[in-house]
Amino acid sequence: MTLRGFLQNAHHWLTAAPASQTKAPDPYALQLKASQAAAASFRYLHNIEHYPPREYTALMAAAKTNPIVRRALKLTSEAVATLRPDVHVAGQIVDPDENSRLAPLARVLDRPNPDQDFSGFIAKLASFYKASGNGWVERVTGFTDAYQEFYALRPDRMHIKPGANGWPAEYVFQATTGLKKSWRVDIQNERRDILHIKDEALDDDLFGHGALEAADKPLRVYDAAYELANAQFQNGAAPAGAFVWDPSVPPGATQPTLTVEQQQEFEARVNQKFRGPKNRGKFAVFSGGWRFEQVGMTMVDLQAMEIRFAAARDIAQAFGVPSLMLGIPGDNTYANFSEASRAFYRSTVLADARRIYGALGRWFTQLFGVPIELIVDEEKIWALADELTLQWQRTLGAEVLTLEEKREALGYDPVPPAGQTLLMGAGLAPLEQILMSDYAAIEPPRKARIVDDENEGDE
Repeated sequence: MTLRGFLQNAHHWLTAAPASQTKAPDPYALQLKASQAAAASFRYLHNIEHYPPREYTALMAAAKTNPIVRRALKLTSEAVATLRPDVHVAGQIVDPDENSRLAPLARVLDRPNPDQDFSGFIAKLASFYKASGNGWVERVTGFTDAYQEFYALRPDRMHIKPGANGWPAEYVFQATTGLKKSWRVDIQNERRDILHIKDEALDDDLFGHGALEAADKPLRVYDAAYELANAQFQNGAAPAGAFVWDPSVPPGATQPTLTVEQQQEFEARVNQKFRGPKNRGKFAVFSGGWRFEQVGMTMVDLQAMEIRFAAARDIAQAFGVPSLMLGIPGDNTYANFSEASRAFYRSTVLADARRIYGALGRWFTQLFGVPIELIVDEEKIWALADELTLQWQRTLGAEVLTLEEKREALGYDPVPPAGQTLLMGAGLAPLEQILMSDYAAIEPPRKARIVDDENEGDE
């Protein structure tokens, strides 16, 4: 046995839990489950601390000072937080307050930590996830697992140490002071105190890519256009130019010139009289011989506002928010706010909610030992009410479907439960009355025409 193998076995023997508290690990389980490509990639990178791919200090500053980023983050995070998910256990909706096995989950869904309710916790987590592409949740337990607290962690402080097989082996939190806290990842028993929710990334195996990274360049253009517009405002939107000392002189006379002191004094007087928004419209009187040479405004100067709006639309696109919902003028794709809201919820809010609630449900399944799914009921979303109404009308008006098929298509049981009466027809008569009543009681009697070969046409 090599020295490295001996040290690994010694470390496992010293840190392993008692056999009565944990099952014996399968020595081949991780090797069988691990990707061979990941093992080749991380063979020389395992146990090395990996930091987020981008420095979030500058990007997070934009989230605080840029109104488009601020509004887009607030819209997406609060929209996800308002979608209260239903708790499904083994495919059935369950009320956690009425199930003793789900009592710890009920406390989490009511107040994950002393400072936040569940909506506030989800809003913070969704904001981190949307901005950086990485959502981090910490679980804190007391003496028992009955009482647990959950906290959303800042993504710029979380680091990952990968294992030799590509799976994260350790999560590390580094505070601003430099202090670190690490959590070992137990893939074998699938019980972790840290949950990592990551968005898709094309060139990173450990971290996701967020909206702030996609909006990096539009943010620079937006800030530059804002500074340009602000400078024009400070100058009263007046074009730049130069005063030229050109007095008229007799033929053959020498052209007089100004001294440096005279030039500086004249420049100071011009700045005092003309520069700044308060001096807009004022004038100054000088002795003869001065000529103003205007330097025309460039196309960039004239289109500063349009450039800023174009950059704002790109920022909104990176966050998946229609520009109409952010009050950005220009080429709005949607005809009205209702149409933009439906597209926003369909393409952005529901996608983020499925990723976040799906990851939380799988994590809660591992922590509480119950097959839990957190699923959002789309019929409760106000923005999709018109779309759902049209779906109901199409389903109820489909003549090729039977009553049972229509009920099943709308999410109900094909046959009503016992004790419920199903009403039919324009008069809303009970179905049992229609099926069991006498034919004569429903349809008035008609004369019967009897036809035979001998007396054809007798009544």
